[in-house]
Amino acid sequence: MARFLLCLTFYQAGIQAVIVLAAIYATQAMHFGTRETIMMVLVVNVTAAVGAFLFGHVQDQLGHVRTIALTLCGWLLMVAIAYYADTPGKFWLAANLAGLCLGASQSAGRALVGYLSPPQHHAEFFGLWGLAVKLSSMLGPLTYGLASGFRAGIIAFPCS
Repeated sequence: MARFLLCLTFYQAGIQAVIVLAAIYATQAMHFGTRETIMMVLVVNVTAAVGAFLFGHVQDQLGHVRTIALTLCGWLLMVAIAYYADTPGKFWLAANLAGLCLGASQSAGRALVGYLSPPQHHAEFFGLWGLAVKLSSMLGPLTYGLASGFRAGIIAFPCS
């Protein structure tokens, strides 16, 4: 469980950085307007719910760890698509893939915590899981900001 929580903190930090920066990237790099950015955020939330539901069934077939690994591969694919996106349509594709992977990775992580924790200690283990997720919410944007320059780190940190 300790090893999983450590891994979760780091992969969730990357996910949190993507979440924090998605709207900024959409407006600045893709030239989305306010309405289009809000629509993207709403649609991504719907695809996240779909991802959580669909990957629950995938998890039943593949297992917890393989499902998380598959969702992390999906995140890598999403980053590649977003990086090479030169049209709004390609960015929408990346954003929806992010939504699917967001819901899937979060639900698979929660399920793995339930699987790994002894029944009499579910509350404590889910508390540690919540702490790891909150820590990653700070580390992801902060790490991105520090890598981009101190000023960006200050700006990104409060967004988490």
